[in-house]
Amino acid sequence: MQSQRTKVLSLRSAKRSLSFLLVTLCFIQIANAQPTYRRTTESGSVLYSSKPSHSNDTPVALPRISREDFDKTISALQERAPSNCKDHEEVDCSRGPDPADGSVICSDGFRDAVQPFRFRCLEAKLSVAKPVFLDVEGEPLEIGGKSEQNKALQFPDSVEISVRNSSDIEAYGLQVTVSVERGQELTASGPEKIEPFGMGTFSVSLGTLSEKPSRMQLEKLRYRVVCTNCTAVSGGR
Repeated sequence: MQSQRTKVLSLRSAKRSLSFLLVTLCFIQIANAQPTYRRTTESGSVLYSSKPSHSNDTPVALPRISREDFDKTISALQERAPSNCKDHEEVDCSRGPDPADGSVICSDGFRDAVQPFRFRCLEAKLSVAKPVFLDVEGEPLEIGGKSEQNKALQFPDSVEISVRNSSDIEAYGLQVTVSVERGQELTASGPEKIEPFGMGTFSVSLGTLSEKPSRMQLEKLRYRVVCTNCTAVSGGR
């Protein structure tokens, strides 16, 4: 019984909503078909009416109701779109922004593109794999754990850091530094650029350290990756 009553109430509610919609549509059509008058009261309120009822009533034209062809509008906007680098060998982010207006510079030197440098070239997204220690033969060397190799405390010759560019923007001006112990920072050698969705490998020689760090210090190794057009990435083992 209760379920049947609920269904009846829902049906009535739907009918009321439909009726309200139809009345609204009719009002819009009537408003566009008949003259409309506008009056501003002494208090500043604006009143509209379909018949003049005051000496200050002024006829006004309401906007015409029509459906917009969005596909046509988008095509027109695309045709009027300002020049960019699609016809000039793509964007060269390594050139930096155009000093005149902060826009991008194309690979062929074209400078009249209007695409903002900060939106197109900033920023590349980098991620870093876990650093790997290598022995003098270039083979991976485990530092943590309790293996026989670690019991002998074989000291690594270098540490290798792999950096991945996970964006479609070239990362440039790359610099990687490694800290093994507090106050001692080493600069890694590697590429200055990483192409879109590419990978770069950076290496740091540990033979230049004045004192060999302990295994605990090696396990706490920290790194920092910076570039001209990316947010710095830092972490550790």
